[in-house]
Amino acid sequence: MSQASIRPYRDSDLDDLYRICLQTGDSGEDATSKFEDPRILGDVFAAPYGLFEPSLAFVAEDETGVGGYIVRALDTRAADLIHAPLTVPDELARVSVWRAPARRQSVQTTTNPTEFPKGR
Repeated sequence: MSQASIRPYRDSDLDDLYRICLQTGDSGEDATSKFEDPRILGDVFAAPYGLFEPSLAFVAEDETGVGGYIVRALDTRAADLIHAPLTVPDELARVSVWRAPARRQSVQTTTNPTEFPKGR
């Protein structure tokens, strides 16, 4: 078994962010069978960070490829603005998403993005 190393995110890692997000999107378990659109979780929970905060995105990679990622927002309020135009579909509301170690948060749906809770 090879040891993974952490390296900065590259644009070419975007598909890996989507893949990993989907494969761990049901409380750490594979959520592939739960969604018609396999990119929907990544559109909300992974890709925006790689696209809009690439300097704060990292991947874990070994000789077999990327197997994990770490993403962060420098400015939570700015990150909220990135997500503000998103309307979370009903199918996401039924999935519990693992957002951080030892802390799970259910996804909420709304047609008004300003209704999402602030102050993370």
